[in-house]
Amino acid sequence: TSQDLDRFTETVNMIRKRHLDIVPKMAQAVFILNRINSSDGVTETVQYFLDRLYINRISIHMLVSHYNALQGEDKTLTGMVGTIDQKCEILDVCNDAYDAASIMCDQEYFEHPKLRASAMDTSDQNEATKDKVTATYVPSHLHHILFEIFKNSMRATCEFSEQKGVSELPYIRVRIFKTKDDITIKISDLGGGINRAASGKMFNYMYSTAPQVAL
Repeated sequence: TSQDLDRFTETVNMIRKRHLDIVPKMAQAVFILNRINSSDGVTETVQYFLDRLYINRISIHMLVSHYNALQGEDKTLTGMVGTIDQKCEILDVCNDAYDAASIMCDQEYFEHPKLRASAMDTSDQNEATKDKVTATYVPSHLHHILFEIFKNSMRATCEFSEQKGVSELPYIRVRIFKTKDDITIKISDLGGGINRAASGKMFNYMYSTAPQVAL
């Protein structure tokens, strides 16, 4: 009945609201733990726990958002199926994420590197549409990933260029390729790179090459 549906909707939304502060609370806990241990990131046990926690949270959050977006409809007004875009244009999401990151970069460094982005669908034989790469995906998830990458890339580019006394910031390059099997997004910059010995720590929570800020 409609009453049962309303109660169910209220319940799932309460679950979502109840867990809204999980990310900042866990980040605070990991920060304190890392400060005590003073190591490069967290231990393998904590890493495993946080991976499981965030994967489960993302999954539940997506299901609730998807349910709310549909609410009995096959498609939303924008043509999306809930939170999923069946024809998500990767380059458009990339440009949006770059614009958002550039605003933050301007606030910190008063400038930002330019973007040179291109896309190619090698499985499309039509030259007129070959430069459009689409996929069935959740745009908000892709935006968040690209935003974080651009943010790191811009910081490294600005700081490395300042160290080298470069007057004009080098651009950030994005290449998007689609084949019949998969899609590849390659992002490159001239931000100085990362030490090979530290490459294995890049995905550790709380590990960063950025200067530590005292809170």
